[in-house]
Amino acid sequence: MYYVKELVESAGLTSVPSSYIFRDTKSDVHCMHVQSEIIPIIDFSLLTSHDPDQRSETITRLGNACLEWGFFVVINHGVSEMLGDEMVRETESFFDLREEDKRQLQKFQPWR
Repeated sequence: MYYVKELVESAGLTSVPSSYIFRDTKSDVHCMHVQSEIIPIIDFSLLTSHDPDQRSETITRLGNACLEWGFFVVINHGVSEMLGDEMVRETESFFDLREEDKRQLQKFQPWR
């Protein structure tokens, strides 16, 4: 199994493996265009709306984003900018680890 970073950094990469290619099957008005791709945007504040239809629609959009993309942009989440910046730094430091170190961390499963 390859990590995306490992694929990008490999000298012999000539094409993107099919398992990493997203085929857009439907359009979504709540999206963000990035380099001709469409990334779903979820307004987290709508999950606590007093309007049950609005909550239901947001939950449906969240589920579709997970199923179709595996990730999405979250807005109005209430996470401070400082904490967000710290999370980005920690994530970058993880992806900068050697592959052997990442595999060691992969063995740690806090949910067990």
